[in-house]
Amino acid sequence: MYKHIPFLLAVLFILVNTGSLSAAEIISSENINLDSESEAVDDNYYLTGFEIVVEKDVLDDLSIAGGSIIVEGNVSGDLNVAGKDVIIKGDIGEDVLIVGGNVSISGNVSGDILIFGGKVSILDSSTIDGDIIILGGELDYQGNLFGDLVVITGTVLLNGYIGGDSTITTQKLGLGDFFGSSNNSAISYFSPEKIEEPEGLEGQFIYNRTKEWRESRLLQSNLASFFGFWSLLRFITTILMIYLLIYLFKPFTKSVIEFGYDKWLQSFIVGLITTIAIPAIAIILMVSLIGLPIGVILLIIFSIILIIKIAVASMIVGGWIRSINDKMARNKHSTLFYSVAGLCVLLLVKYIPYIGEPIFIFVYIIAIGAVINYLYRVIFKRLK
Repeated sequence: MYKHIPFLLAVLFILVNTGSLSAAEIISSENINLDSESEAVDDNYYLTGFEIVVEKDVLDDLSIAGGSIIVEGNVSGDLNVAGKDVIIKGDIGEDVLIVGGNVSISGNVSGDILIFGGKVSILDSSTIDGDIIILGGELDYQGNLFGDLVVITGTVLLNGYIGGDSTITTQKLGLGDFFGSSNNSAISYFSPEKIEEPEGLEGQFIYNRTKEWRESRLLQSNLASFFGFWSLLRFITTILMIYLLIYLFKPFTKSVIEFGYDKWLQSFIVGLITTIAIPAIAIILMVSLIGLPIGVILLIIFSIILIIKIAVASMIVGGWIRSINDKMARNKHSTLFYSVAGLCVLLLVKYIPYIGEPIFIFVYIIAIGAVINYLYRVIFKRLK
């Protein structure tokens, strides 16, 4: 399921940059290797594939979505990347946006960098003229930065040069032997423990203590994740999405709850088949120019389903809760109440060791199947 998500992001790249598609090169294939012997590309480049290697230079913007991605050539414009493993070795002329599991940057960047990643490494061979913003799990910084640094991660190791100010939120901050900063820089960090300030940098560090969790390590990790800023933001936006679906798309809401409650096994089977089949079919179609529009449409539909799936799953779980406790059945807002309760239960179940994640995924697949069942019913009735 997850290996196809980068292709959805590629579609978003293309949609965002529709104004420049007339002067763009679009390549979609399982494996892509643009070797250095070919001529530099003058136009914008859009690449999608499982394994992508770019050795030649791109004289405009470059957008890539895939599994394993390596950029060794230089990019004169912006670089937008979404992938499981992302390695950037070339020089980037403007800004960089990366969404990835493992991210490594060893080239030079003239603009700003924004990274959403699990493990991020910025090596000592890299020089960044702009600012860096990183949100992820782990940061190993060894580069040379002349702008500001903003980091929200689990662990941070600073072992390079920072010319601007730094704002770091982390559970653990470490300083390497080669860490250095400008005399005018301020390093503000939020962490449970205060670090030992290196010689010559006394007074540049501003410590803001965060409360330590008193419970077990597992509970610490789960609570920190659940009550984190982005989790709360996602929770609020999901409630807003549930509200819009319930009051603006009442037939849709009623049908998916019924499918998820009365025909949960059928919805699970349909959702499982859909999760595997639609991305695979869309990718096959996108390889050919004739099938490209159909493949793009399929990916757009599937991406919309993925966006609303947590809201639909919450409504289905709310329907299950409602069947147990139906005291508010006559209340006109009962569906919203039980859907929000379902969202809370769904998020809490996710943090149950061993069985939480499988249950979480199981309900998600049921939600996807319920949406597909509804779409099939609507389309079938119209055709009939």
